[in-house]
Amino acid sequence: MNILGGKITTYHRLAESAIDKIKPYFDKSHALETTWTADAKLSGGEFSLAEKDKQIEDLAQDYIFIDKKESQRLINLYGTKARSFLGKSSSRSDLEKDFGKNLSAAEVEYLIKYEFARRAEDILWRRTKLGLYFSQQQTRILEKWINDNLTNILAKT
Repeated sequence: MNILGGKITTYHRLAESAIDKIKPYFDKSHALETTWTADAKLSGGEFSLAEKDKQIEDLAQDYIFIDKKESQRLINLYGTKARSFLGKSSSRSDLEKDFGKNLSAAEVEYLIKYEFARRAEDILWRRTKLGLYFSQQQTRILEKWINDNLTNILAKT
């Protein structure tokens, strides 16, 4: 079975529908719960929508080198998980290389380790949508950096 398409707002229903379709192939002793996803939160989304603005403000305040627009981008993409790659950084240089549009090596490493990104295309188009703003040269630099560092990054996980 393949599941294609959909969007973040419907992933719960898609998952439950897929479980319903494969249920007949499982032994009854392996009960498959189909309603658990309704209340499940995505990783990093452990806050209510009403708290989102506060999350954005807090991130920008805790990391003074990040402006509100950048904080919004990070909260939109990673929620509370943004702090995992920002760590104890106190300046942008602590995040290592900046590939453009504030995409740091620390963020790229996070995407490789925890979101299974393996190519610049994954990062720029599927994960961050920064491909809309990156030049071909910036994309090539990012791709080369990933190729040069992928093995070491994966070894750290």
